Amino acid sequence: MDLSLYPNILSCSAVLGKTKQTRFNKKRQEEAQRAWDALTLEELARINEEISSAKRVQSALVMPTAIVYRNVDVLSVIPARDIVWMYGHILTSRMNFIPYSKTHTTYLITRQGIYHTIGVITTGPFTKKRPCDEAIDQIKEVLAPRYKGILYGWTGQLQKAVSENFAEVVSFVDAKNNE
Repeated sequence: MDLSLYPNILSCSAVLGKTKQTRFNKKRQEEAQRAWDALTLEELARINEEISSAKRVQSALVMPTAIVYRNVDVLSVIPARDIVWMYGHILTSRMNFIPYSKTHTTYLITRQGIYHTIGVITTGPFTKKRPCDEAIDQIKEVLAPRYKGILYGWTGQLQKAVSENFAEVVSFVDAKNNE
């Protein structure tokens, strides 16, 4: 996909950080290219229009049409119509049973069953802040008016439903989005 025809997307890619292909991210670069190529010309034009006023959330730009994010020096796009579930995960790192940091990761799952990492933030071990919850609330604020079926947050019941019968969860989300 030649993004030179869409100057707003190119200018906002500079805001998110450098993008370049290396031997370590070649597979991710190919996946991102397929995602950009799968968009219609109308969707690209809408993204190009909306991206200048998009909301910055962690390493992503969120707009009603799509989420554009940077991960491992690759600029990727996820159409909002493909989003099924978003949740946060906190990993506490310990040494000799004493916590020394927390890593907060925001995940997004698409209808194809692909997990995307929208942002990773490391905090101190005793912080009460929950950056994943804040990020999900900000994304929900942008997407919820148009896509009411997207699932937000993590519960054991939701995890079980996604792992055991993903197709049914996708059809549930589609039905809610079409109401």
